[in-house]
Amino acid sequence: MNGSDTRSLELKELVQRFRVCWKVWPEYQYVKDEKRQIGYQLELAGTHEPWVDDQGPGCEHCQRIYTALRQIAEWILPRERRPSMYEIGAFDRSIRYWSLHERRPDVILTVTILHREGSDRAVDECEDRCLEEMEAGLTTIGACRLRWTTQDESVEKWRLKEMEPRLREIASQKDQVHAEPLRLIPQPREYLPERKP
Repeated sequence: MNGSDTRSLELKELVQRFRVCWKVWPEYQYVKDEKRQIGYQLELAGTHEPWVDDQGPGCEHCQRIYTALRQIAEWILPRERRPSMYEIGAFDRSIRYWSLHERRPDVILTVTILHREGSDRAVDECEDRCLEEMEAGLTTIGACRLRWTTQDESVEKWRLKEMEPRLREIASQKDQVHAEPLRLIPQPREYLPERKP
């Protein structure tokens, strides 16, 4: 196992431990009275471990979550220099409760994706590509888009998605098949050897 595989496994453990999920917001700016999308905000959200009872904004547990989110953010950033730049937000010592996350206490880290030069330019393929690569990295380590789902739920959703074409085929065949009443077929009885008196 090489170093990148080991790091990936460590990050997967952090994702599971803090139930990390993400969402994307457009980054807007007004340019000559025109609202223009100039980049993206990729928000990573993590929550306290289930056994933590004494949580409060900026507590030591929140700091642990932020540190884990920062490690994940640094890992998903593109390595080579590109026309876009990335800013990792500072720890803001707050807890957020979103209905999408079932009102769990979340610590948020924001990665902003912008143009390196000409910050008022509209978003282009470079920012799009960077965002796609970051999201792919998050998916690789098991983070969930929008809300946390367990591995079993994710596998079940994937399995159902894979089965969808076959289910549609079965449904269409059902419509074509002559409806025949269901008949019960008697099952053979098990015969026990006769008892001798």
